[in-house]
Amino acid sequence: MKPRKFRLHFNRINMQRGNPNIWTVHLSDKCIQVREVQVSVPIETIYRPEARQPRAFLSGKGIVTVQGNTAYIN
Repeated sequence: MKPRKFRLHFNRINMQRGNPNIWTVHLSDKCIQVREVQVSVPIETIYRPEARQPRAFLSGKGIVTVQGNTAYIN
């Protein structure tokens, strides 16, 4: 698998609805909602005050795998 660009953010709507999957990892072809994310690659913070939600997120490049309710980014 090749490293892919990803965006990671807190999912406020799921939290308000009581859904335990409060983290969302966006890839070009899918969105992954999980309870926990473990990141082992460099990431940068992005804040766009004029943008729609999410206004703040983390961005990087890595291999995303999911095991159970945890996403691993290496």
